[in-house]
Amino acid sequence: MGTAKIIYISIAALTIIPLIAFNIKRFTIRKEGEHPKPNIIRILLVLGGSILLGIFLFTLYKFTLDYQTQLVLERFVRSYSSAVVGEIEYDEFLKQTESICTPDFMSRENRCLSEIEADQKLGTATVSFQLGENILPKYYIEQEFFPDIEGVNKNDTKPIFMISMIDYSGSRKFYISLMHIKGSKWYIDSFDEASEGLVEYSYRYKLIRPEHSNKWYKVN
Repeated sequence: MGTAKIIYISIAALTIIPLIAFNIKRFTIRKEGEHPKPNIIRILLVLGGSILLGIFLFTLYKFTLDYQTQLVLERFVRSYSSAVVGEIEYDEFLKQTESICTPDFMSRENRCLSEIEADQKLGTATVSFQLGENILPKYYIEQEFFPDIEGVNKNDTKPIFMISMIDYSGSRKFYISLMHIKGSKWYIDSFDEASEGLVEYSYRYKLIRPEHSNKWYKVN
């Protein structure tokens, strides 16, 4: 998510600043023998263009955050891990993840509380995590490691599962998340500890990259 923010800020800087710089000399009207006057029309046009461009880029940024599955899961796992290490309270975790969870997941009593309490017993001095790839139906249908989902065929592209690995000062925990898409936005529908068989299957079929070639997200 931080990378996406940097990219869009850079795009904004590389488009809006040149737009203003290119027109700055035209912000005043100079006539011989007269004092310079502000070119109101030019100023308003450039200002309006800059605002519209900024709104467009911000809208595109928000779309990217909701449409990229890894960015959605990153937000969830970061909030979850922050609750484990005590950087945020459990209620704040629920608040931060409310917009990226399905109503069914949100309605679960004490959602993720038992997992958070269990993980708090591990070392939390340094916490970081890695994310896997999209696990399409063709990889999980009829596989014993995954829960059965009705009405899904092997050729479908949704819903998907994703693996996440959280490192608690050297102790590794793996979680499997089910994700649904509604419109152009992905939502997390479950977040459960993954079995050893599921983890081995995911590494075998490169559904999560090896640690040395995968990106680490630092929590503390």
